[in-house]
Amino acid sequence: QKLTATITPTNTTDKTITWSSSNTNVATVDKDGTVTAKSVGYANITAKTSNDLAATCYIDVKILATSISLNQTNLTIEKGKTANLVATILPENTTDKTVTWSSSDTSIATVGTNGSVKGIAKGTATITAKTSNNKSSTCKITVKEPIVLDTKTIELPEGDKIYFLDVSGDCIIIESNGKYAMIDTGTSSTSARVRKNIKSLGIEELEWLLLTHCHGDHIGGYNDELNKLVKIKKLYIKDRSTSVVYSNTYKNIEKLANKYGTSITKVNNNKNTPKTFKFENFTFNLYNTLDRLKNKQPEDPKNPSASLPENANSIVALAFVNGKTVYLPGDLGPKYKTIGENSLYDTLDQIKEALNGQKIDIYKAAHHGFNSNNPTDILDELSPKNIFVTGINKNTLTRIHKCAEEADSIHYTDSGSIAVNISQNGTITIKQVADYYK
Repeated sequence: QKLTATITPTNTTDKTITWSSSNTNVATVDKDGTVTAKSVGYANITAKTSNDLAATCYIDVKILATSISLNQTNLTIEKGKTANLVATILPENTTDKTVTWSSSDTSIATVGTNGSVKGIAKGTATITAKTSNNKSSTCKITVKEPIVLDTKTIELPEGDKIYFLDVSGDCIIIESNGKYAMIDTGTSSTSARVRKNIKSLGIEELEWLLLTHCHGDHIGGYNDELNKLVKIKKLYIKDRSTSVVYSNTYKNIEKLANKYGTSITKVNNNKNTPKTFKFENFTFNLYNTLDRLKNKQPEDPKNPSASLPENANSIVALAFVNGKTVYLPGDLGPKYKTIGENSLYDTLDQIKEALNGQKIDIYKAAHHGFNSNNPTDILDELSPKNIFVTGINKNTLTRIHKCAEEADSIHYTDSGSIAVNISQNGTITIKQVADYYK
């Protein structure tokens, strides 16, 4: 950098300037006053006239930051909780490592001088870390409400979550990156429980709802009250227009979806091709998507559902997240004489192919844990590590109990709702609340 010396009066006849540095190891100066930094430190640059008048400039040589980065660019925390952001400045030998922290909205999240972020209220804010020479880096903070299931607050680490609700039948909520989806809705008699948990979890929108099949303990809670509480963006169902049984039920489901502006995706694919889609960090494969009861005629026209088993029509979800596998088969059942097909084993072959040698980390027992829907050979094939049995008294089961001897754990929603967290590194954490409805 060049320094300029001004001599007065302006009509001085001798305007010779001599430049010098007090420490040439730190900074040198040439005859024109151009200063060159040599190393970190301090030096005085002096300009002197021929009659020994002098002016001095204090030089502080520093290594400035070229960049600053944060250990996270997106962070989700609960209201009232804190988390630490760590700033890294380059180059490592930067002499001024001062970092100034700020929040774009202190009503949502605040940040301390050491990068400690606190969630204040639900919403989003941007935390900025800035160096003394205005290099900066940001982190988007999402503040959410604490996890409350059945009125109980639970602590879980950061990660993707699955909630198995304590209802009659099945109701499973999926959470990833602050977004939510749901599989089944439980019965009409326990639909208020579902809505209460949706509200306590702070869910305002469901990206999608999958209805696995047409039994009341899986779709009974799909009603006006649910749609008024939460916006359901998309509905995944089978095309049942040609079924002898339940076709009217599905028409009513479609009518309700249309009433609330929910888009409908009918998942019917080729028999050997799963319906595949991404949901944030999850990848879902849907199996058994064809209508098993298409054009089938009941043996007893007065009681068609007795001989045309709806469980065989259950859509099966296989999910992959953070290196772990999740098996959610609805009420999928074995071979039924009346339809001449074996949906359980047909689906198993496709799932084994998709697993490619992996075992099941999270296994929701089919049809609430009944033996015929969870035969020994299938349990042996899938080797589930953590088993979840929904909507039934745990004391009524036999085979699932036996399977648990080889599994890491077995859990029953009959004893209270269950939250499962799958961290980014694949660690699974399971928390169950006390049975609120006992």
